[in-house]
Amino acid sequence: MKRILPLLLALLLLSSCASILETERVVITPHAEFDLPEPDPETPEVSNQTELRTAIVTFIRNGQTRGTINVFEFDGDLDSAVIVVQDEILTSDALAAYALSDLSITLTPIVSYFEVHADFVYRRTREQIAAVTNASTLRYLRSELTEMMSNYRSDAAFLTSLSEVTEESILAYLTEIYYENPLQIVMFPITTVTIYPETLASNGQKLVELTFNYSQPTAVLQRFGEWLRSATGDVAAAASGETDAEILLSLCNGLCDLAVYDEAAAELSVYPTQSILATAYGAMLGGSAIGEGYAMAFKALCDELSLPCQIVRGTRDGLPHAWNIVQYEGAFYHIDVSVCDTDGFETGFFRSDADMLGETRIDDGDDTNENLPDDIERPGIYEWARDAYPICEGTETFATIVAQAG
Repeated sequence: MKRILPLLLALLLLSSCASILETERVVITPHAEFDLPEPDPETPEVSNQTELRTAIVTFIRNGQTRGTINVFEFDGDLDSAVIVVQDEILTSDALAAYALSDLSITLTPIVSYFEVHADFVYRRTREQIAAVTNASTLRYLRSELTEMMSNYRSDAAFLTSLSEVTEESILAYLTEIYYENPLQIVMFPITTVTIYPETLASNGQKLVELTFNYSQPTAVLQRFGEWLRSATGDVAAAASGETDAEILLSLCNGLCDLAVYDEAAAELSVYPTQSILATAYGAMLGGSAIGEGYAMAFKALCDELSLPCQIVRGTRDGLPHAWNIVQYEGAFYHIDVSVCDTDGFETGFFRSDADMLGETRIDDGDDTNENLPDDIERPGIYEWARDAYPICEGTETFATIVAQAG
């Protein structure tokens, strides 16, 4: 009996354990698969500082207010590169200096790569930024400037790496273009030139911003231009003569019939700015003009007939003045139509450099011109940048032209 009890107790314990084991459950937790974010395939990828800067400048060119860049393997310290690029763009990039008022760049780690976020604050409109052109040659630049002035645009901007482009050179180009195109550009704009950045960029690129202001609305100037071209065509068509010299004289006569010399305006010591009197329109259609207006109108007439002619800007008796130089049979001559109108053709038509400088004299003891009759008043003394213009030493005069025509 004593042996049976321990045996029964053992059997009971084994039975209880079996019961416990039968109630156990094995819980298997599946391995969690994390979905790593995939980079947007449209987002630009960069691997060095130069590419980073280029991508950000592209955002600016597109007028984006925010841009994202992916970086997987970067050549160098990305944190340092971000600081350098942000500073470079704000201080030395031409387009950014023109378009932006602020820029911030931040980094976001995304497990296996970085996202670079650039946020932009603009001071120019997207349309203004999109209108920025690239001027790689002086020829293209002059073409762009001519188009801007001909259409009386209020502003324009272009990028260039041309070292010769400065505020002074741009104003000089605009001046040349204006005096070369009196039929296309009725009035010279009051121009402001701003160059970005203030210090030259490391790549030599600069952005030139031009602001044009006019005393007349654009629509009025365009209408003036249409009327001027029509009137110029009529006067040119009415010109007559067997030789170019006779045609030039006929054009001079026709212009003198249309305009009256405004002596009060001409005696101002400061050359008029945006005055109709100083334009071809003033001489051809306005009824009065100063020397520059006559000169601009005469060049317009010569251009209409493809006769070589240019405008000279200088002084007469110390006051600002303008007149023309023409070419005839291989020689050059001065023509001052305003003087033809006021003092006679003998004093203003087909003059030499010596005549204009008062160097030719006659032997009557008076301070008169050698080629003039005694009763003709001595013309004023002219001064101009002689190195910038052809030497005028032809032998023809008003008297010889009239004699040939007669």
